[in-house]
Amino acid sequence: GRFLVVYGTIVQVDNSCSSHVNWVCLDSAEFIAAGQTCLTDLSTVPDQGARLRNTRQLWATLKDRLSMRLLKEMCLLSGLEPPAALVQLPDDLKQHCLSFLPAAALASVACTCKELRFVADSNNLWERLFHSDFGELRSAEEATLRTHGWKAVYHIHFRKRRRQLELLSMQRQLHQRQWWPQQPTPGPPFVPPGPFFPTFGVGGEYDRFPAIGGMG
Repeated sequence: GRFLVVYGTIVQVDNSCSSHVNWVCLDSAEFIAAGQTCLTDLSTVPDQGARLRNTRQLWATLKDRLSMRLLKEMCLLSGLEPPAALVQLPDDLKQHCLSFLPAAALASVACTCKELRFVADSNNLWERLFHSDFGELRSAEEATLRTHGWKAVYHIHFRKRRRQLELLSMQRQLHQRQWWPQQPTPGPPFVPPGPFFPTFGVGGEYDRFPAIGGMG
């Protein structure tokens, strides 16, 4: 049929106790490509990856609705604390947690792992940040938005703003400098040569009579 129901449960070795039966219903029309009738037909296809679409959504659905529930129940039956981590939350809760971060912190989260990068690159998060930091989108940038998404548009505006701030800082530094030449340091007064104003010399009559030179 069109729908595929996957069941899962945790049973101890001695069959003393077991967890609840968890299940998830998958719509074949949402995850299979054209030419396939249902997900069960993929078992006969050599290249199964070429017959699937929306694989990231399929993986997230199985993880959030089945695998993580089984992991928590397995820890509960074993007497262990369930692991607490951001990646174990559903995608909608992870996106809600990341919505409180600024742009720099959100970009850092995207560098941690593939799963968080997928959530941190969400258009919903970057659209909110763009409108908060830069206002409305210009019509000339709609093509970039359709091709690359809100994160790329935010990056373009961020680089423009940073360049403008750098130019403004350079202009302020230039205005603080003194462009007129500095006045030279005054030297000794000019003394014209003559018998009563001898040139500076050493030896002869200048040592004996420095005021009158050779008239001694």
